[in-house]
Amino acid sequence: MTRYRDGNLPAALSSLIGRAEETEEILHLLTGYRLVTLTGVGGVGKTRLALRVAERLSADLSDGAWLIELSELREPELLEHVIAETLGFSDQTTLPPSELLAARLAGRRLLLVLDTCEHLVDACSDLATELLAGCPGLTIIATSRRPLSAPDEYVYTVPPLLVSAEGDAPGDAELLFAERAAETVPKFTLTEGRREAVRELCHRLDGIPLAIELAAVRLRTMSPEQLRSRMRSRLPLLAGGRRTDVARHRTLRAAIGWSHELCEPVERLLWARLSVFAGDFDVPAAAAVCCDDQIPEVVLPELLDGLVEESILLRAPVDGCGPRYRLIGTLREYGAEWLAALGERHTVRRRHVDHYLRLARQGDTDWLGPEQLTWYERMVREQSEIQVALEVCLAEPDGERGLELAGALWFFWFGCGFMRDGRRYLKRLLEANPEPSPARSKAMWVYALVITYQGETAAADALARQASDDPTQAAVAGAVAANAALLAGDLERAKALAERALTRQRELGDTGLARFLAPLVLAFTTAAEGDLPGAAVLLADMRAESERRGEVWARTYADFVDGSTALARGDGVTAGRYGRIALRDKWRIHDLLGAAVILDLLAKAACLTGEKRRAALLLGVAHRAWATFGGDRLGVPFLVEQAEECQRRTRKELGEKGFQAAYDAGRDLDLPAGVTYALGGGGPTGPATRRVS
Repeated sequence: MTRYRDGNLPAALSSLIGRAEETEEILHLLTGYRLVTLTGVGGVGKTRLALRVAERLSADLSDGAWLIELSELREPELLEHVIAETLGFSDQTTLPPSELLAARLAGRRLLLVLDTCEHLVDACSDLATELLAGCPGLTIIATSRRPLSAPDEYVYTVPPLLVSAEGDAPGDAELLFAERAAETVPKFTLTEGRREAVRELCHRLDGIPLAIELAAVRLRTMSPEQLRSRMRSRLPLLAGGRRTDVARHRTLRAAIGWSHELCEPVERLLWARLSVFAGDFDVPAAAAVCCDDQIPEVVLPELLDGLVEESILLRAPVDGCGPRYRLIGTLREYGAEWLAALGERHTVRRRHVDHYLRLARQGDTDWLGPEQLTWYERMVREQSEIQVALEVCLAEPDGERGLELAGALWFFWFGCGFMRDGRRYLKRLLEANPEPSPARSKAMWVYALVITYQGETAAADALARQASDDPTQAAVAGAVAANAALLAGDLERAKALAERALTRQRELGDTGLARFLAPLVLAFTTAAEGDLPGAAVLLADMRAESERRGEVWARTYADFVDGSTALARGDGVTAGRYGRIALRDKWRIHDLLGAAVILDLLAKAACLTGEKRRAALLLGVAHRAWATFGGDRLGVPFLVEQAEECQRRTRKELGEKGFQAAYDAGRDLDLPAGVTYALGGGGPTGPATRRVS
C-alpha cells in the first residue's frame, strides 16, 4: 500500500554539526551526475550528510526524496523488493522485479538514497545502472564504505570533521563533542579550560563523529581531562602523515572497544545478544531472545535504558506499542563479533527463531478474530526479523521449524499482501525438506494459496490436493484446491471440492481458514448456477460467524459475493452498498487483492445505475490495482469477462474518446485517491497527475 506520496525522509533525532561545505559540493555534483556515492570509514557521517542533501533537494522533486535503508538486508536478490516496499509499490507478480521497478519509476522525478550498500555493492551497482538508464527523472545518492563501480558514478569521500589546530577557534569536531556532552551533562560548555582537552580528544578520535559521540556520553562519569588521560593510553597519536581509512577504521574500532570495556559485564552481554536483531525490536522480543539466568528479565528495561544513555542503542517510540530499540550497523557488527567469541551465536539465533515462531503461531490463531488490523501493523514492523528467522531456518539441517514458521505465516503472506516473500521462502523450504510431515503439508497448501493469486492455478490445485492427503490439513487444503478451481474457471469442479472441504471442516471442527474459504467458494458457484437464495444462506452463515468473531477480512469476501448476487439481480444500488462496505475494510487491513476485486464490482454497479463516467473511471482505478498482480485480473475467466462487459457498455455510452478520458483519469490516480473516490469521495475533473503509488 502507498504509505507516502512525497518522500519518507526521517526527522533528525539530533542536529548535524558542520558539513556546510560538503553539502554544497555534493549539491553541485548532482547537477552533472545522477549517481553520487558517498564513501568513507564507518561512523564518519555518510548517512547524515546524504539526508541533509536529500532534504535540500526534495522540495524540487515532484515525487519526493526516499531513504532506502539497506543495513538489514542480507540477500542481494531482495534489493528491488525492499525499494518497491519502501516506495509503497505493492507488487505480487512473478515478473522480474527490476523491470517492474523501472516501469513504475519511468516518468517520475525523485531521489533515492541507497543507504549502507557496502555488503550489496554488485547488486546496487547493477540496479542503479538499469534504473538510471530507464528513468531519466531519477537521481541516486548511495552511501557505502566502498564505491559501487557503476558507470558514470561520482565517488565522493566524506572526510572526518575538522579538528582545530592548537590555539585556534574550535572546529566542527569540538563543537559536536560539546553539543553531545551538553545532552549528557546539562549546561556543559566548551570553556577555555576545557578546550585543549576536548581538542586533543577529538584529534585522537580522528574527527570521526560516531567515535566523538561515544566519547561524549562518558562525561556522565568522567571529566574531559580524565577522558583525555584514558584516551592517551588507548589511542596514541600518529606522528605526521596522512591518515588512511584503514587507520581511521582502527580508531573507530578502538573507540567502540573502549565504550564496550566501560559497560558493565551484563551490558556487554546484552549488547552481544541484541546483535541478532536485524532491525528494531521491542522489550518482549529482547526478553525472549536475550534473557536467562545471566540477564534476568526484571533488569532488562534498566539495561536497555542504560545502553540508550551510552549511545549504544537508539530508541524510538511507536504509537500505542511502547518503545522500540535498534543497534546501528557498526555497533551491531561489533556485538555480533563478541557473540561469536562468546560461543553463543547458535543459541541466541535459535532463541530468535523460537520467538518469531511463537509470534507466527499466535498470529495464525488470532488472525480470524477482532485484531486483524493490529496484527497487520505488528507483522509489518517485524518483517525484517521474520526474514532473518526464516534464513536461519533454511541453514538448519532439520527444516521442520522453517516449514512450521512459513506455514503459520499464511495470514502474513496472503492476508497482509506479502505473497512475493511468501512464495520465495515457501518454495525454498519445501524443496529443501521433501520428507512428509504435518508442517510440510501445511506449507504446501499455503504455497498453493499464494501461487493461486499469481496465476498458477493448475500447480496450486495439484499442491493443495497433495496436502489434503494429510488428515490434519484435509479441510483447508481441499478449500484451497476449490478456490484454485474457481479462479481457473472450472465452476463444477470448484463446487464439488468446496462441498467436500466443507464436510471435512465440519467433521474435523476446523475453525481456521477452511471455515470461511469453503463456504465462500461454494456460495459463489451456487450463485453462478442461478441459485441466489442458496448462496444467500451460505453467506448468511459465514457472515454470522465473522460477526461472532469480530473479524472483517473474511466477511468482506462475503460482502463481495453478496454484491455479485445483487448484480445478477440487476440491483446496482445494493451491489454498490456492499462494495463500498467491503472496500473500506479491505483497504483498512491492506488487502490489495481484495480491493482490486471490489473496485471491479463497484465499476459494474455504477454501470448498472447509469453512472457511466464513474464506471469508466473506476475501471481505470481497478487497472492500477490489478497491475500490482501483473494485470489482466490474474487470467481468472469470470473476472476478465465481467470487466470486459463493463468496458463495452461504458464505451458504447460514452463514446471512445469520453471512455478513454475517464478511464485514463482513474488509472492515473494514485491508489489512495482512487479508493477515496470509489468510497464516495471527490474524483478528478480532468486528467489526473501521476504520483508514486
